[in-house]
Amino acid sequence: MRERERRLIEKVGRYYFAYRGKVNLESLLARGLESVEVDTITRYFLLSSVAISVINRALHYFDQAKRARLTYREFAVEYDSEPMGVVNVPRSLHVMSKGIYAYYTYIKGYDAPEYAIMNYLLHKIYEVADRCHNIIKNVHEEIKYFRIIDELKQKLQELEQALDYFRGSYYRPLTIYDPIWLRETYKLYKMLSELETKSFGTRSGVIVEREEMIKLVLWRLYEIYIFFLVVKYLEGEGFTVKKEGEAFVVQKGDKEIQLILNKDLDISQLESVDNLDNVNSFRGRPDLSLKARRTILIECKYSNNVSYITASRFKIMAYAYEYDPITVILAYPGLDEKWMGGQLPPVLDVEERATFTMNEIAKREGFIEIAFKSSKKLYIVVLDPSDEDDKNISKIARIFTSNDYLKSLL
Repeated sequence: MRERERRLIEKVGRYYFAYRGKVNLESLLARGLESVEVDTITRYFLLSSVAISVINRALHYFDQAKRARLTYREFAVEYDSEPMGVVNVPRSLHVMSKGIYAYYTYIKGYDAPEYAIMNYLLHKIYEVADRCHNIIKNVHEEIKYFRIIDELKQKLQELEQALDYFRGSYYRPLTIYDPIWLRETYKLYKMLSELETKSFGTRSGVIVEREEMIKLVLWRLYEIYIFFLVVKYLEGEGFTVKKEGEAFVVQKGDKEIQLILNKDLDISQLESVDNLDNVNSFRGRPDLSLKARRTILIECKYSNNVSYITASRFKIMAYAYEYDPITVILAYPGLDEKWMGGQLPPVLDVEERATFTMNEIAKREGFIEIAFKSSKKLYIVVLDPSDEDDKNISKIARIFTSNDYLKSLL
């Protein structure tokens, strides 16, 4: 693992699942990944985010179990001088000599073994989630508005209310005949308990390990890092940050900026795509959008490949046309160092050579400004996670203060 990847995971790895909002439990694991080192605190922050989603689902299945308990009926033979409840007449007898009835009726399934197993599984989920919380509860959250610690604490309190709602607690192997809510809760417990011992890995093009690992996507982590830098800069300018729905809002006095992650925007100029339906699916989805009176778009590309960065350079121009923002910023960690300050690769077209030139200027000057005759300005900035955060934040600050509109937002 390169120093850049190690620093990226160290800085923002713990927020990988929280940033995405809802954890997709079905796609957590993958094979054929390259193992990456994750420290204990980062591991348990990641597991805590998973635990929050697991508890949400477990409580959903708990509600299903409660409904089943109220409606489930189990037939049995009862003996009494008078039949009680709903009676199955063909299966009931009037025993004359004893003066009683032997009748076939149903009773509530309150003591069905499935409920005791459910109680056992809920306790086990609580134990694992509580262990995660105890490890991270005193850790300072650098990106405090994700509030993983507080959210997990709240979910543990909700789960605690469900514990021992059902009588008894024991376990037996489940079968396909058990209720689906019980089988699904077992899957949740099994997955959460096994994740504690799983390694983390990323796609690298080289298959190093064939065992299942928890998958981390580096370009997604880079998006989180750029988001972190922008917010830290705005906080330094006196803004406060809070989460509202799927967006983040930064405020200072009567000034307000919305930060929107990985979403297409309603201000898109795209009207139609041939005769196809669902035009919105063809919109561009900027990695980070800042909405105030006008919009600023930021595209994050975790790549040092000149061809990919060249394509990204033209992508921000396409965004400038589709969304007509005040500006678009392309952030990336810098091109492959082996070509810097030396011989260029043997096969390069004119556009890629231009990208190399821009990259050299951006690394030397902090960023490069692209101005159009329409007066619109775009920016390309090298933000390397292996550099100090203050250095990268200062580059963002210079972009804001060099642009009259961006400066007015502050």
